[in-house]
Amino acid sequence: MSGLTPVAHGLLGAEVSGPEEVAAGDIAVVGAPYGSPYWMSGVHSDAANAPRVFRERANQRFGAHQNRYDFSLGGTLLGDTGVRLHDLGDLVGDPRDLPGNAAAVTATVRDIVDRGGVPIVLGGDDSVPILAAAGFAGPTGSAGSG
Repeated sequence: MSGLTPVAHGLLGAEVSGPEEVAAGDIAVVGAPYGSPYWMSGVHSDAANAPRVFRERANQRFGAHQNRYDFSLGGTLLGDTGVRLHDLGDLVGDPRDLPGNAAAVTATVRDIVDRGGVPIVLGGDDSVPILAAAGFAGPTGSAGSG
């Protein structure tokens, strides 16, 4: 798995932690500023700032709400489920290393899934979702890796 740059404040009060702390059922947030764009002209765009900006805006708007009672949920966001919310930070990438970025996104999601975690990927450009989805494929291409 590629390197991760820790964030100062996890998404919505998430624990800033490493992937080794993700347990079965936990939710793991990871930023993927760089993907594998279709043309080299798109290798560096403002989309690379999306994970950082999304965290900042979400924390400003909703950061105080994670432990508040939600009548629709019948409790707090995670309630007494024992599920933990982790923020693993942002993947280190090079906008010109398309294969390396692709491999890092896929491997990171696969690592989270292999641990039984639920990944939330804050992407950069529109190439990131397919790279993240590839992390759910097992060795035979079927969903899940276990």
